[in-house]
Amino acid sequence: MPSFQQFFMHIEKVKKLHVERNSMMRYSIAATFAYFGWIFTHPDIAGSFQSYFLISAPIWLLPFGFNLFGWWRNRVLINTIQKHGEFLDYLLRQGMAERNYFQEYLESEDREHKGAHNTEVYWRAIILISFVTAAGGILTDTLFLSDAIAAIRK
Repeated sequence: MPSFQQFFMHIEKVKKLHVERNSMMRYSIAATFAYFGWIFTHPDIAGSFQSYFLISAPIWLLPFGFNLFGWWRNRVLINTIQKHGEFLDYLLRQGMAERNYFQEYLESEDREHKGAHNTEVYWRAIILISFVTAAGGILTDTLFLSDAIAAIRK
């Protein structure tokens, strides 16, 4: 396959990987807040397991686990994009010039996708938010909600 076809094929692959990365971020925040919103508005369901910590904790920690998986998947996508970028740079050096276009792209300030830093901050923040919310939910379940649920059931 001629190098110009490979070049455009890899450019399209990188664009698709960026779209996937952005979609994961958008869906993770919506799912995390929707899940916790549902749990907080249905305390009878979450509170029905307050004496069973081994059941209650995973209910609260589910978004945290999914967000950890999302962070790991984001790292895999970044590594894949990096490898495609290195190959694109190789194709450019072979076919056009000796300049390191990929490195110039990474160092440029006006590029559309700033790279790993922005998504890394996002994933760390959403993991922290989901963990703190889950810890609060577990504490509320085990310490405070049991009395409230018992009062409601009477």
